[in-house]
Amino acid sequence: MRRKKEGVEDWIDRSVEKIGAVPTLNTVLLAADEGGGRQVRCRELILPFVLQSAEVMKRAVAQLGALPGQARGLHQGHGGDRDGVRRWSTTSASHWSNTILTNNGYTVVDLRASSPISKILDAAVEHDATAIGLSALLVSTSKQMPACVQELHEAQLSFPVLIGGAAINRNFGLRILYPNGTQSDETYEPGVYYCKDAFEGLAKMDQLVDPEAATA
Repeated sequence: MRRKKEGVEDWIDRSVEKIGAVPTLNTVLLAADEGGGRQVRCRELILPFVLQSAEVMKRAVAQLGALPGQARGLHQGHGGDRDGVRRWSTTSASHWSNTILTNNGYTVVDLRASSPISKILDAAVEHDATAIGLSALLVSTSKQMPACVQELHEAQLSFPVLIGGAAINRNFGLRILYPNGTQSDETYEPGVYYCKDAFEGLAKMDQLVDPEAATA
């Protein structure tokens, strides 16, 4: 929350020693992230601070994964490995979305920031993805989202798309569901789902992999 990355590894080690790795992730890091998310939604946190917070989270989670005997527990979470379920992320600020998904048993292929659309589509096909996730902190980045949906539609690919980030909202998600523009009745059939935060993204993934939940 204070965006101080120096020494964060020592704090992680102390927390793990006191309460364990998984509780450190769930009750310390993710709780802090949710507080930061509220500040972003209320426009109380400016973009440079968001990026600084993302770097702190990245270092903290990396330290958790580096601790002996901790990586397996963090990646399996409470549900065990969910083979074949992947999510793609296009910005480093969505690192904690990656963390929440892996902690709940999902396999995540995390592409680097600003990956070209062709690379995202190729990776989705290569890994037989269950869904593609896109995140945007900047309006300029968000413009790539409708282009990605349009290319998926033209290629007749069937990957649901999860979108989120400070630069977009739910109405934006509804608009890009129409790959040829809202003047057309044609929609991207696999679906475009706006997720206001990482926890809503996790809930949507749970629906996508559980047919009964998806139709409820």
